[in-house]
Amino acid sequence: MSLFNYRRAHLEHHKSPQSIEDDIDGYIYRPLLREQPGWPRLRLLLTGNYRDSLTKLRRKFFGDGGVPGSHALVNAQRPSLGTVQAQVAPIAAVQGVVLALYWWRLGASAYFVFWLAPIFVIALQLDRIRTFLEHGYHYFFPGPPERDLARAPQSTIDVETHFLERYLLAPFGFDDHQAHHAHLTVPFYHLPALRRLMEAHQPGYVRRVRASYLTLLARMIHAPRST
Repeated sequence: MSLFNYRRAHLEHHKSPQSIEDDIDGYIYRPLLREQPGWPRLRLLLTGNYRDSLTKLRRKFFGDGGVPGSHALVNAQRPSLGTVQAQVAPIAAVQGVVLALYWWRLGASAYFVFWLAPIFVIALQLDRIRTFLEHGYHYFFPGPPERDLARAPQSTIDVETHFLERYLLAPFGFDDHQAHHAHLTVPFYHLPALRRLMEAHQPGYVRRVRASYLTLLARMIHAPRST
């Protein structure tokens, strides 16, 4: 993917203050907050991954941040065709090498079975779940501070969980997501130290949620929907 385009969108996600209506990543978790609890919300969480994947690909390759339901980056200038080609060419070259290696060692279908399918079916689904949990938690517990959910301020949490869940669901310090949003430029390996400093010295810091991601997911799937 184009890291230049992704960084541009990620910085928009970190604008502060902003509402979840303005959050460029709000399209991931905002519909889930409004969905009926139980099976309807779980179904949307799982099936929405493929629509999200198209948005992510468009954004990361072409720098298009215009997401339906979000005001972020809608009027931003898209890169020129030459810029797009310059960014996509090395990505295509690397993927071509990966495809050739899989084809050579395991057969023509191996690239799609062992590389592309796990990315779209597993990796992006785990990322969607984590985003929903970490950015949606405070809209269920204790609930939005305003009646209009779209105008509620963007929020996130730190999660205190065990090593395996951090490895699978929150690599590179995403379990300290609140700390990451508070000070974007701090490297991920310093986030635990930053979180401890914030716990001790920053009055507005919200203490970590002490639960596994699976427990949080069960709670949020069954929580009454926000309005």
